[in-house]
Amino acid sequence: ALSSSHDQHADRIPLLPTLQVESIMPHLIIERLRAFPSFFTTGWPERKSSRFFTYLIEVLDIVAAVIFIGGSICFLPSYALHLPIFYFGCSLYIVGSIVYCVICLFTFGEALSSKGSYAYEVWENGLYLAGSVLFLVGSVLYIPPEEHVRAIHIIVSLGQVCDSFDYPQRQLVGTVLFIVGSVLFVLAAFTNLLSQQKADAWSARMLSAVTTCYMGGSLLFALGSVAFLPHLGCGEEMMALGAWCFIVGSALFLAGSMLSMWRTVAVLGSTEVAGLLTR
Repeated sequence: ALSSSHDQHADRIPLLPTLQVESIMPHLIIERLRAFPSFFTTGWPERKSSRFFTYLIEVLDIVAAVIFIGGSICFLPSYALHLPIFYFGCSLYIVGSIVYCVICLFTFGEALSSKGSYAYEVWENGLYLAGSVLFLVGSVLYIPPEEHVRAIHIIVSLGQVCDSFDYPQRQLVGTVLFIVGSVLFVLAAFTNLLSQQKADAWSARMLSAVTTCYMGGSLLFALGSVAFLPHLGCGEEMMALGAWCFIVGSALFLAGSMLSMWRTVAVLGSTEVAGLLTR
């Protein structure tokens, strides 16, 4: 049964979860066409330039952004107070984080095999990959221990979870990891924006728009996470503001991903590159 302290705190705003939108993660935007990493194509060199790999990255990026939008909505105070919705949001964040880690791992490997370990592009992709890993670890840290999960059937709200189980320290660590990951994304997007110089006018505008969306989303995630730091006494309004920062940030990532897909379709559909790609 729940302890008597739960009744004493019934009228207080419960501690809401730290959102680990590990997004919620964009990828590096480059002017050239992507190639399969060499360690995936050793036996198939003719697939080095591939429509499949190029479209796969864009599709996964869109899917992950949609997943994080759904997870962010689940963390609004009106929904997060209900334990099943809260855990569903946590699960969405973990799934989305894994997808982004896969995206960033592929783009990092592609840059490494195409440009070499000392190329500027490799380090930019490395920032995205590091941020994605931090987001994933932060999401996993927030999930209560297994023995606590088994006791969920006696708990009726998220507030009672936070009163019953002592895991604010894990929330704090997860939040810090999320903030650091968001900052890494901001730095990666900013350096990516500065390095885009050789594309034509339309492509340059598209690259700038995509990278700006990624940078804006990363900033919103870094700012919104402050509202979910434990022990700061943030009220429900502040937490709702933080959740909306994540929702809008996720929407910016989705917008950037859609623009990136539009640009990719236009580039791959041009007659100039048609002969360079495998069908």
